[in-house]
Amino acid sequence: MNKIRYGLVLPWLLWALPATADSQSRAALRAERARVNVIERINVEIHQQLRSARKDGRTIPTRCLNDMLNQAGSTRRLARAQLATLDRTLTLQASASAEAAPVFAHRRKLGAHTLFLLEQHAQSLKTQASNCAQRGTWMTVRKLK
Repeated sequence: MNKIRYGLVLPWLLWALPATADSQSRAALRAERARVNVIERINVEIHQQLRSARKDGRTIPTRCLNDMLNQAGSTRRLARAQLATLDRTLTLQASASAEAAPVFAHRRKLGAHTLFLLEQHAQSLKTQASNCAQRGTWMTVRKLK
């Protein structure tokens, strides 16, 4: 259900660029959208790995399984929210005065860095889910705050 819903929304998000944004802003936004796509693919892979491990009969504690799935979902939701914030920042930057340009540039850098950190966290979760699925045991995961 979620894959279908996000599959319908994501193409719209890819092309819903503000008409007044310059080509550099559009390129930056497309790059960040690609990063969010990577995070979403990782989220799906984590679900598949853990689901197949359970089907193969490996024992994964339910509490730990739920914790991993919740963290993967939280990472995806935070990435989507950050992308929306970045999109609004670029829209406002296009219509802002020249005096406010440095503020928006700084916000854009912070947003891009936040998405980078979320992608790194998703990669870490993927590795730990893989280990969990292979061994059937759980290693503690650093919680996303």
